[in-house]
Order: sequence, then C-alpha cells, then structure tokens
Amino acid sequence: MSESRKMLVRVLQRTNAEFVADRCGVHKSQVSRWASGETAPLPEHRKIREDNYGIPADRWAKSRYA
Repeated sequence: MSESRKMLVRVLQRTNAEFVADRCGVHKSQVSRWASGETAPLPEHRKIREDNYGIPADRWAKSRYA
C-alpha cells in the first residue's frame, strides 16, 4: 500500500468518506475506491487532498485500473 493510500485511510478513520468526497467533489464510493486501491484519484483530486489533508499528490501509486 502506498504512503498516500495509508494517509487517506488514516484521514478516513478520523472523519468519513462522505466528508472527504464533498471536499473533492466526488461521490463517497469514489473515496472508498481510492482507499482500497481499486482506482487512483485524478490529479485535481490529488491536489485537493494534498491541500486539505497533507496527503502528497506526487506519491500516489498507480492502481491496477488507472
């Protein structure tokens, strides 16, 4: 698991997917897919997460579907 995914999982432990999704402008199921590694976030979503949660945008490992 990439460091960015680990950080997202820690954020989700403190808050919830719906809150993160609202900040990123996506559905909460999309945030769950990012956390599981099913999909990788788009660059604009990575930037939002970096700005709001300190999750490095450039360390996001490509998922098997991205």
